[in-house]
Amino acid sequence: MLALKTPGELSEVLESPQGFFLVKLTARQPAIDHPFDEVKSQVSVRLSRERRSKNFETYVKKLVAEADIQVNDGELGKVEVPASPAIPPHGMPSQHPPLPPPFAGK
Repeated sequence: MLALKTPGELSEVLESPQGFFLVKLTARQPAIDHPFDEVKSQVSVRLSRERRSKNFETYVKKLVAEADIQVNDGELGKVEVPASPAIPPHGMPSQHPPLPPPFAGK
């Protein structure tokens, strides 16, 4: 792989099916080596979550395969769906004006 050693160092040009790339090393940090007993519960939670996700995906694929879905293109063409406002990416300001302050009451 890459043999970059010093932060700020650039790789040679790399070619892939998606195009050409340069890689810049921005920082290095020492490896984190925790004993298994310290991370056992985290590994267990992660594996459990991945297993649930895979089982759910398999279940949904099974439901879709077994479902008798028929699309009536004529009726579907009659449906008008209002455009929803674009949601800005996380951290980006919205194009909408800010909400007024909450009513304080007397």
